Amino acid sequence: MAYKRFFLDGVSLEAAACQSFVCDAEADLSTITGFAQGDRAYCNAEQTRWIRDASAWANEASGGGGTTGPAVFLLSQGEDGELGPPGAAGAAGAAGVPGDPGTPGATGPVGPAVFLVAEPGEEGQPGPPGADGAPGANGAPGADGATGGTGPTGPAVFLLDQGEDGTDGPPGSAGAAGAPGPSGVSKVAGTSIAAGADITWLVLAANSSDITGTTLTTVMTVTGVGVGQWRLKVMLIYQASATTTGMQCAVNHTGTLTQYLMERRVSTTGGTAATAAATEAGAAAAGNLYESQGKRTKNTIIGSVTVSVDAANSDMMCIIEGFFVVSVSGNLEIKLAAELAALVVRAMQGSSLELHKLS
Repeated sequence: MAYKRFFLDGVSLEAAACQSFVCDAEADLSTITGFAQGDRAYCNAEQTRWIRDASAWANEASGGGGTTGPAVFLLSQGEDGELGPPGAAGAAGAAGVPGDPGTPGATGPVGPAVFLVAEPGEEGQPGPPGADGAPGANGAPGADGATGGTGPTGPAVFLLDQGEDGTDGPPGSAGAAGAPGPSGVSKVAGTSIAAGADITWLVLAANSSDITGTTLTTVMTVTGVGVGQWRLKVMLIYQASATTTGMQCAVNHTGTLTQYLMERRVSTTGGTAATAAATEAGAAAAGNLYESQGKRTKNTIIGSVTVSVDAANSDMMCIIEGFFVVSVSGNLEIKLAAELAALVVRAMQGSSLELHKLS
């Protein structure tokens, strides 16, 4: 048979401590502190307190003549009585022995980062001044300011008389020689010369060989007469072997010319009309004719021939003057020939040529 079993803690017991049990002997109740055999106990209505009541036990036994069975005590709960006053507090129990420390637990996960933002503190006192820094680099010069106005006129200044000259100092040393200037003039005494950069002078240093007949023969040469504009003047001194012998002359350029114009002039016996009879002894009161002829083609007789001279083997003068333009460089040649075949003429020393390069 199942009965309510109770355990006491003094005289009161929590309802949660009640459990079912089977009573085997009377001693099961009598051994509980505070109860004697035959006592009865019950819980109050709140199941919070057990009440001792000796008069309420009931005893059940087996029928007559049988072996006496084990005593069975029924523990029944009566109606809840009034709550008694609280019992006095029991004495505090002795402190238990501290248990062994447990094994440290595993390290927990790292918690989230927490940033604390502090309110700004009060400003501290200013620190002492720092040392002066190094001087900075100079700035760029500023723009020139506007010109100031004219200042007032200063007081008049009178210069005193100059003192006497001092003694002359010793002569200074000679300066270094300057570099040679450009060679603009070329000058030679001979029969040939290279053209100068600007001016060329050539003078015959000796008579030419006798020239017989009408074939034009070169008596003076200027080499390397290059591209550009040129002006020429020739004073040709010549002689004829007989008074009945005249002469002819020409100018040639071995390169290419784009323009050419030459004239030759001689003094003649003519007074009122041309005679072509050259003379260096004209003495007419009215003067003699200075006969001139021209040509536009190089290397051909300028005009026509003269027909005589006033004296055989005597110096006569013929002036040749003109202008030409060179497109391809070449040599300039002055040529002379006799009037007729078997007649003889020659160029004389002192004949000269003057050549100017204009551009």
